[in-house]
Amino acid sequence: MSDTLFIAIVGFLAAVIGGVIQTWATRRFEVSRFERQNRNNAYLAYLRGIGEISFAQGDDRATQLAHANIAEARGRIALSGSQEVIEKMIMVFDNGADTHSKKARTDLAALLLAMREDSLGSPEMSNADNLFVLAFGDGPKKDIL
Repeated sequence: MSDTLFIAIVGFLAAVIGGVIQTWATRRFEVSRFERQNRNNAYLAYLRGIGEISFAQGDDRATQLAHANIAEARGRIALSGSQEVIEKMIMVFDNGADTHSKKARTDLAALLLAMREDSLGSPEMSNADNLFVLAFGDGPKKDIL
């Protein structure tokens, strides 16, 4: 076999192997991005529902819609959420409708931090109480600009 033919075969094999590796890596990246985006959208839908409930006090229809949105988001989180987020969410459920007690605030802030860590890879915020106030205000219904 001549050197030219050998070099051509090696070049062809290298191109094929490179193409396979690139295809595999691109597919893996796209699947990961799709999963992360679905997980983040589920977390945002859940938090949006919590916010809707906090502003729907006294409005039965708005509260009912918010509960429906939360139920749908919980199902999506059950499919794509991390184990830590699911465990923290169960702790929040244990509080029932109570969202203003110290335990409920602590549990909800822990859930927010777990969602943030799962979405970003690290919490980047060490004070859970500040995160809770930022997301939900401090106390019952408030107008947030």
